[in-house]
Amino acid sequence: MFRRILPEEYEVVEEYTVKGKTVRIIESEGELYYDIEIPELNFFERKAAEEILSGSYVDLDKLGGIDKEKVLTAVRLYRGLGEIEYLIADSNLTDIFIYQNGVVGVIHLKYGDLDTTLRLAEPEKFASRLRLLTNRQFDYSKPLLSYFHKRYRISAVGYSATPSQKIDIAIRIWHEKPLSILDLLRFGSINEEIASLLTILANLGCSIIIAGDRGGGKSTLLQALLFLIPKKLRKVCILTEREIHEYFYENDFRITDFKVHLGKEVSHEGVPLEDAVKQMLIHGESGYIIYNEIKFKEEAELFFTTCAIAGYSSILTTMHADSPEGILQRLILDFKLPMEALRNINFILMAQVVRKGFSAEKYRRVTRLTEIKSFREDPLKESKLYDLFSFDVKEFNWRIDLNRILSSEVLNRKLKARGLTKEDFAELYSALTEIYRRIRGYSLEKFVEFINIFFKKYEAGMKKEEILEVLNEHRGN
Repeated sequence: MFRRILPEEYEVVEEYTVKGKTVRIIESEGELYYDIEIPELNFFERKAAEEILSGSYVDLDKLGGIDKEKVLTAVRLYRGLGEIEYLIADSNLTDIFIYQNGVVGVIHLKYGDLDTTLRLAEPEKFASRLRLLTNRQFDYSKPLLSYFHKRYRISAVGYSATPSQKIDIAIRIWHEKPLSILDLLRFGSINEEIASLLTILANLGCSIIIAGDRGGGKSTLLQALLFLIPKKLRKVCILTEREIHEYFYENDFRITDFKVHLGKEVSHEGVPLEDAVKQMLIHGESGYIIYNEIKFKEEAELFFTTCAIAGYSSILTTMHADSPEGILQRLILDFKLPMEALRNINFILMAQVVRKGFSAEKYRRVTRLTEIKSFREDPLKESKLYDLFSFDVKEFNWRIDLNRILSSEVLNRKLKARGLTKEDFAELYSALTEIYRRIRGYSLEKFVEFINIFFKKYEAGMKKEEILEVLNEHRGN
């Protein structure tokens, strides 16, 4: 269904293997591309694969001119999404896009938004695979398709829904395990100091909006923060679409979730957002309220206003904007959010794709953590935005300073509420920074186990040196 088109001249930037196939990040004429080997069948192999897929018995051992393993591999692929199955299996990718002109694009954790060397050669055959796989209609009378699979989510449009009548596909990948703060460290999206700061803020119960562009890693970062919140702390998720990885449900992260929509009636799409928010308020005490990306005025107004009235101060959500100022402008000007609701937002955390100079390479970085300080009427007009750290694109590094962090109004308020001092924070921050330098190679399970051990030991009064000794013992087990 797909063909591979390589540029005439290119250089290999990076190379790794997925399912026995070589993946290469290549550069051609200043642009980066994602390239992967795909099985190329000859005429006889293609015919044999089509016969098997149609339900016919084919004795491959008796056929000449074919590679049996290539045919069986092709059959396995075409029972799914064809060659796209290789991309779904790549743990470095979060999204796949098949555009109307046949170009296949991906979002890579390290390189950001990339075109691939794959082209959709048989659109109608791919649409047929979607219909068979999802058991749903996708044609001129039903030109929109949304489907949730254990490994991915598909959004498809085409036919009468597009002026060109061509199909356009977006696939959000859910890998076997969600990414953690350690993965973000390995990919260079954050450094140890930022990991330490975010770990402390999450445990202090801060309200955070994660903002950024498409492909910047907002949803990835939101879920990474979930690993930093104590497992036994109850969390309520209000979701218009699947966002939270099943790993969190299967491993007792104490999540209660509501599937919601903006309508007025209960339907297959879930329950009305207003009903879910009201139910949330009487459903029991929650440590965190988590909401997936806020796109519309109705969502923002109801969610933030209700949380403000109820006194919730531990909120995680995502929004699309290119700066903290852009977030506030959307909330104040576009969504007409009451200023009182803004007082429940402590920080805006930016997750973006950045490029250095005119380089073709793109990188995911957490670029800025901005505090909304106390304000009288309007935080924008009163210049009440304060950066705890920022990313310098020219130097291509973070500007982060402990003294600046310790000047945070929100942080000091949260510390005081827990009976902690600035000195306590500095000690904890130093210990965590050292720990993150030492545990980069930890598995997800070992990381989750250690984070919970760490805070128990810290609460018991252990100092940095003693905690590091515990780390060494834990690492040896």
